[in-house]
Amino acid sequence: MRERALRIRVFAALALATGLPVARAAQEAAGAPAPESAPPGPIVYEGKVGAVYAPAGRVRLQVSRVRFPGVPDLTLADPKPALLLMGANGQQIGGIHVQDLKPGQGLSVSVTYAVDDPNAAGRPTSVRRIGVTQPPSDIPPAPANGSPKPADAWPSIVFPVLGRVSWSDTFGAPRDGGSRRPQGQDLMAPKMRPVLAAFDGEVWVSKSPGSNSVGLSGHDGWSATYLHLKNDHPGTDDGQGSADYAIAPGLSNGDWVAAGQMLGWVGDSGNAENTAPHLHFELHNSSGAINAAQTLRHARRLPAPLLPRVLPDARPGRGEVRLDGFIRVVDPGRRALQLDLRSVTDSRGRTRVVTFPERRWVRASTSVSPALLGEEGIPVEISALAAGMAVTAIGASSGAGTVSARLLRVDIQSFRADPPLAQAIMDYAVQLAGPADANAPASANQPGR
Repeated sequence: MRERALRIRVFAALALATGLPVARAAQEAAGAPAPESAPPGPIVYEGKVGAVYAPAGRVRLQVSRVRFPGVPDLTLADPKPALLLMGANGQQIGGIHVQDLKPGQGLSVSVTYAVDDPNAAGRPTSVRRIGVTQPPSDIPPAPANGSPKPADAWPSIVFPVLGRVSWSDTFGAPRDGGSRRPQGQDLMAPKMRPVLAAFDGEVWVSKSPGSNSVGLSGHDGWSATYLHLKNDHPGTDDGQGSADYAIAPGLSNGDWVAAGQMLGWVGDSGNAENTAPHLHFELHNSSGAINAAQTLRHARRLPAPLLPRVLPDARPGRGEVRLDGFIRVVDPGRRALQLDLRSVTDSRGRTRVVTFPERRWVRASTSVSPALLGEEGIPVEISALAAGMAVTAIGASSGAGTVSARLLRVDIQSFRADPPLAQAIMDYAVQLAGPADANAPASANQPGR
């Protein structure tokens, strides 16, 4: 019974790690059923960077060790190749930017395969965490709470609200008869004014009918909180608006954003329902809340939200349009995607940043298949796509506004083991499965100790 449980766990990990038909053949040879869910924990690939192509967020790895949940490590004397797509949508995972990676650098990639059907052909896998084995150590300490510091000791930020705002230093000012003293600044602006990331960092999102907010955590010890985001339908104060009018499209917990990227919209949710709309902005470090007034006075003002440079050379032709956005609805029967737009580029190359919720449909003919950005040679089925994935589409627009795509690229963070690595994993799994597959070829790879 124990051997069979181990065999099932190994082949569940194998099928998820490779996505190749050989995985199913190995399962059948070992007498293990197809996995119904991901193994209990991530699979970790360790090795060195082989090559980096920054414009597409593409990183080639030479993997020397694979760590499976509940199974001894696989150590490879002869490293095997794999492909990591960090994505052009930010090109960062966990604060590590693709441009920071150099050939020969040690790298650890932790992959969680959270998919409905691990065996679905063409379904992209998702990277949840990446770690560099030798991270930089030149991060300056954060200033202490309440101590006067020179201007260059405070974090350099992008002003968190786009456009004109009115504000004064109200840090710690008494509210509700002195019963509370908010530890932030109130930046007064109209509803639906875009809210921007003040610095690079990881976001957390809180959405509810009564209150919407976003948190931002940087890699240098600073964090920020954005309160009172919109919770109304546009043009109303009904308090019944969905997160579509509060949080920027495609934004979810754990995402890494760049300074200036749009996070959401100004509103009056939470305990601000009876006040004028504004963003309550708080800045924190390890000492607690910091008065952000000085930092805001020196903040950079942007004319528009930051757009990642995705496929900069992919331009629409005459009569075409380019749409960049996030999948909202997938309709496999019509081979169609509804996108929440981030930007629209016309045939003259003029790009309009979308700062108010806007949606368009994109259809792909049977001769056009989506492909992963950075790995265009491998198509992805429409049915394998999901809400929240970033997409770039180029094609002609019909009278109804639907775009008939001639190019469709899906920009996600993903990981794929190349066939030599997949084969090594399969051999190792068969080896661990033992007598159940006596005819399996012997593997030169030995379990890690």
